[in-house]
Amino acid sequence: MLIYNTSSVAEKHRFEFWHEVICRHFVPASSQYENRAAFNARFQTAALGPVHISRLTAPRHAWSRKQVHVRRAPHEEFLLSLPLAAGSCLGQSERQLLQRPGEMAFYDTAQPFSYLLESDLILVKIPRHEMLTRLSAPGRLTATGFGLATAVGRLAAGLIQQSLDLDLSANPAAAGKIGSSLLDATAAAIELELLGGADTRPRQAIRLEQIKQFVAARLADRGLSAESIAARHNISARTLNRLFALEGTTPMRWVWETRLQACHRQLSAARPGRVTDVALACGFSDLSHFCRAFKAHFGVSPGAVAKRH
Repeated sequence: MLIYNTSSVAEKHRFEFWHEVICRHFVPASSQYENRAAFNARFQTAALGPVHISRLTAPRHAWSRKQVHVRRAPHEEFLLSLPLAAGSCLGQSERQLLQRPGEMAFYDTAQPFSYLLESDLILVKIPRHEMLTRLSAPGRLTATGFGLATAVGRLAAGLIQQSLDLDLSANPAAAGKIGSSLLDATAAAIELELLGGADTRPRQAIRLEQIKQFVAARLADRGLSAESIAARHNISARTLNRLFALEGTTPMRWVWETRLQACHRQLSAARPGRVTDVALACGFSDLSHFCRAFKAHFGVSPGAVAKRH
């Protein structure tokens, strides 16, 4: 467990110190503190297997992760917030949530967000793939409160709070199990409160969507293969092929096309960056092969797309 306290820093540097610590442990963002009083705050964080759970105790201040932060430092995690005392205000995806004490909420580090917080708050950092294996589309639930309406939600919030003081650094196996249990309880609360119970789509469609979300979060991994994807989801390669055959494609053809689409989006941005960097970031290793495939797919070269925008 790591603990930071601004009392160990000179008053004029305290908020700057706080900003650096929070950005390092979560994601780069802008912060603002309008009060002229000394900034007295405390931050503790610990890993529980796949998740990191932290507690922030601080005066009222604001955070804003803008599109420029997302482009410069992309991240693939969800953050779950749980105010313990005063409420907070979370905004993302054109939604605003006045978050009550004890009410949990998701937000996505891959998208811009704003957060006005004060007093006492728990933040849980969750790798994207961990939620994608539990929920079909958690991204559409951002800035939506849950956890107060059902016993399962209150159980999940209680587990998160009780896990704050656990120090299992000497027992990573136990830490991993507790972290996974927290995620399972959270996913159950979301399904009951926000999704109205179990997903009513056919089971195969749900599984295929989960796999697609998992792959989309790992496009930069040039080691992706049908075998590794199937193994990660505890199914055979044959079953994986059958799932993608429902949409008339194969797993690796879908990966290839999704990578090309991701490259096109990045090259169409206001500041697209170098074609080579974009291709590598999306999982391509052979630049010549990438350029040929890109032009065959879109009818224009990647360089022309970047120059146009």
